[in-house]
Parts: sequence; C-alpha cells; structure tokens
Amino acid sequence: MIKGLFVTGTGTDVGKTYVSARIVKALKSQYKVGYYKAALSGTVVENDVLIPGDLEVVKQYASLPNESCKVSFVYEEAFAPHLAVDLNTIKADLTDLENKHDFVVIEGSGGIICPLRDDKLIMLSDVMLLANYPLIIVTSSGLGSINGAVLTAQYAKQLNLNVLGFIMNNFDSNNLLHQDNRIMIERLSSYKVLGYLNKKADKIEWFQQIIES
Repeated sequence: MIKGLFVTGTGTDVGKTYVSARIVKALKSQYKVGYYKAALSGTVVENDVLIPGDLEVVKQYASLPNESCKVSFVYEEAFAPHLAVDLNTIKADLTDLENKHDFVVIEGSGGIICPLRDDKLIMLSDVMLLANYPLIIVTSSGLGSINGAVLTAQYAKQLNLNVLGFIMNNFDSNNLLHQDNRIMIERLSSYKVLGYLNKKADKIEWFQQIIES
C-alpha cells in the first residue's frame, strides 16, 4: 500500500481541490486520512485570521477534523507565493501528518511549474520530490487540455516523478471533443486517463486498486 497521493494539475482552477476532497472522502471509510498543502494564497480574512480556502473546502466536504488538515504557508493575496517557504517546515509538517494517519493526500499549488520561493529557488516540484508520492494530474477536458496534460506529464517524467495518470474534470462522455482529447492525451503522454469527474456521473473507483497495490 502506498502512503499517499500528490494531486497536481495542468494549471489553476482545473479541479485539484475537488479531486482531493473526493479522494479523501472516499478513503475515510477505510483509512485514517490526512490532507496537506504546502503553500496557499488568496485566502479570506475573518477576525484578523487567515482562512485557507482550499483546506476549508476539503475539510467540509470530507468531514475531516482540524488535526487531519494542514497548510504550512498561508498568504492573503492571490499570487504565486514566492515568499518565505521553507522545505524543512514542509517536511516537518508532512511527517507529522504521516505519523498520525494511514494515508495523506497532498494538493499542489497551481500547475506543476510553480515557484514557491524565489530568493533561493524552491519549486513545487521540490515538494513533490520531498514527499515522494505518486502523482495524479488533474486536467480540463475541453480545448487546450491535450497541450496542458501532455506537457505536465512530460515535465514530471523529466524530473523522475512517478506519474500514475490523469483525472479529466468536467468530462462529458457524449462530447466528441472530450472523447478525442482523452484518446490523444493517453496516446501522446503514454499515461492513462484513470477517471473523470462531471456534474452527472463520476468515475473515480480507480484509486482503491492503486492504493492497495
């Protein structure tokens, strides 16, 4: 059994948080599951406290207790967080979650090429390598999805990251463009589309076999 999954995406707003929440909720029935995000920006301030939006979405959707959710660095403004991100803090926070849970789902920030600190360059891929979890790539299903999905997968492969495959968000099985995009993503990337999400029906049963293999 693997110890966790890293949910990354082809860019911002492709559905990483929703996919993460769905995985966490599904696994909760059998495992003690934690959720982690290294850096999060674009938060809401309530009573002078920063509220990490993505964490709150996952926590509420999956009914996770506070101790099972963690974000190491939270910023109010919605920009790539090129600030005081520290890999030692990330490692300590992630290790703490791992020690207390059977399985941890990590959600990435933006796309795979995301700088987290610029004075001494720290990239999101450094967090991926530190965690050493297999990757799930979330992609859109419409125009442009082939380019984003294939480039993300090839960049991950170049870094020797373990890519499990793709989840296509807002996938319409009756849409010929979406169907063709799925075929071409698999053909050009050499990775499988493991499942899809849409408003009418979901197909995410794949993760149970992957986790227990």
